[in-house]
Amino acid sequence: MLRRAAAVSRSRSRNQMPLFSEAIADDYIPRELLALEEWPESEMIKGEKEIAGIYVTHNPLEKFSSEIRKVSNTTIQAIQTHEFKGEVIKLGGVVTEFARRTSKKGDAYGEIYFEDLTGRIKVLCFKDRWRDLEKELKVDVPYFLEGRSRSGGSDTESEETVYLENLQELEGMLKKKARKIVITIGYEQIDETFNERLMQKLEKNRDSVPYMVVVNHPDSARVVINSEPGQGVRATAAMKKDIEKLTGPNSVEILF
Repeated sequence: MLRRAAAVSRSRSRNQMPLFSEAIADDYIPRELLALEEWPESEMIKGEKEIAGIYVTHNPLEKFSSEIRKVSNTTIQAIQTHEFKGEVIKLGGVVTEFARRTSKKGDAYGEIYFEDLTGRIKVLCFKDRWRDLEKELKVDVPYFLEGRSRSGGSDTESEETVYLENLQELEGMLKKKARKIVITIGYEQIDETFNERLMQKLEKNRDSVPYMVVVNHPDSARVVINSEPGQGVRATAAMKKDIEKLTGPNSVEILF
């Protein structure tokens, strides 16, 4: 089915509209395939990348876009265009591929390709860091990277390469660094059913990060309700997605 979808995409990208397109739509996606249960997100991401070479309907970083902006101090595009002048690099992104290499001295090191929402860059990992990381590294999983640029933004001729100092899964790092969850709702949303469903979702996502509910009133006033001491929710993308099904898009923010 992914190959069929890729064929449709290539046709559209060339501005070609097949004759009687509506009549032959079922030839692209047979009805029996439409009836199948949708793949889990991780399988969808893997399949799309294998067939199309890019993320199509599911980019593993999109659900973390707000958090990535907060914890990163630059972007891959800024590094490659030498706009970033710092030394220490902090980036949220995803490993798209990696390989074990051998230096001229016979030492093993890792060559990793790291991608954020602005571009892709090569990352090198050496010695003990690579030995430990090689066993655990996964593609298409969001990570938080800390490293140093080879040229530090000063060498405009050479290709930018990052030397890895630390790499950890993004969601785990966010859970450790999160200090509060802010849930923003409109006064008009509130009724008995909404309140009950919100309490159910807070209970479902119960954890240790305190939260506050901000209620915006039409006259610009607002009410802030803080969680009780010892109550909290987990700072994860799954929590955001679950609560935002009720409260609306971009209504849940993780503060660090």
